[in-house]
Amino acid sequence: MAGMDPTRDPTRPATRPQRGDESLLESLGRAMSDAVRDTAATSSREEQIDAVYRDLHRGLGRDRVTDDNVEALIARAREHGDAQLELLLREWRSPCGDDPDAPDPRSLRKLPPAR
Repeated sequence: MAGMDPTRDPTRPATRPQRGDESLLESLGRAMSDAVRDTAATSSREEQIDAVYRDLHRGLGRDRVTDDNVEALIARAREHGDAQLELLLREWRSPCGDDPDAPDPRSLRKLPPAR
């Protein structure tokens, strides 16, 4: 049989990992757990953005808008074609209320007057 060592007992494991091998295995394990953690954090953040967006769409959750999530919420409103929510989020983000990238307010649908 090519490639087999005739002096090695086939019932025993090949060789024990050396010290360098163990550190390589440890670093590989850490890298894999970091990747899993990053994926979980990303999906958790996406779920959080979804929840805040749903609340905003219902007229709730204004207190959950932060500097960290406002850009993602603006992008989500743009994706869903909600120009009014996009404009409100851009105003929230802007220190003076002006944003040259904001949609034209004249393009928003007319809302009935508040009672």
